[in-house]
Amino acid sequence: MAVLAISLPGHYSRHPWPPIPLRKLEFIIGEVPSDIELKNRLAVYTFRMCLEAIKVLIERYLPDYGLYIWGHST
Repeated sequence: MAVLAISLPGHYSRHPWPPIPLRKLEFIIGEVPSDIELKNRLAVYTFRMCLEAIKVLIERYLPDYGLYIWGHST
């Protein structure tokens, strides 16, 4: 059974999380963006954009599978 586990930006880090007021989202795991880059990314990041990215991942990495089950917290 093929499984594609996806973490939304900011929901995973390889490092222990700092206190919330100091925390910065990692859009690329292991890389903390500058304040300007973080502001720009958050300005355009939408749930629809997330869905489109997941669609691309499924089409690219699981092209031959006919059934997908996807759950999310929203």
